[in-house]
Amino acid sequence: MPTRKSLYYWDSPIFISWLQDEKRKPGEMEGVFELATKFEKKEIVLITSVVTLTEVLETRISPQAAKIFERFFKRRRAVLINLDPRIASLAGSIRAYYLQKGKQLSTPDSQHLATAIQHKVDELHTFDEDDLLPLNGNVANHPLVICKPHAPQLRFEGM
Repeated sequence: MPTRKSLYYWDSPIFISWLQDEKRKPGEMEGVFELATKFEKKEIVLITSVVTLTEVLETRISPQAAKIFERFFKRRRAVLINLDPRIASLAGSIRAYYLQKGKQLSTPDSQHLATAIQHKVDELHTFDEDDLLPLNGNVANHPLVICKPHAPQLRFEGM
């Protein structure tokens, strides 16, 4: 029986950082590039919400970067997920949950979270340290790993 490829969700800041070749904290972009390499080798599947299209294309990326971004989604292992009634309903529930706790969660962020939960991703990758990363492990009582993309660490014998 074939094994399922790892399924990752990329939030808009990951795409923007990748397309602009941003200088970030040590290790952060290495994780993005490691996953991009695995994607090119057909080892993983990347998904994101159609909301990401708007969020990325409204930033000031170069026309060349915009073309790269659009071509990226022509590949079978890059999946754009439409906002359907199930995702919209879950996104609303997530926003309401956090509103009751005194935390304002944006509509796009709740849609990203709901999409990742509905599609049972292995990890949601983001650089959003204020709103999304603090929710790692439990999003409105739904299990979801939220982290920065990470490159494998070298391990040395005896250390």
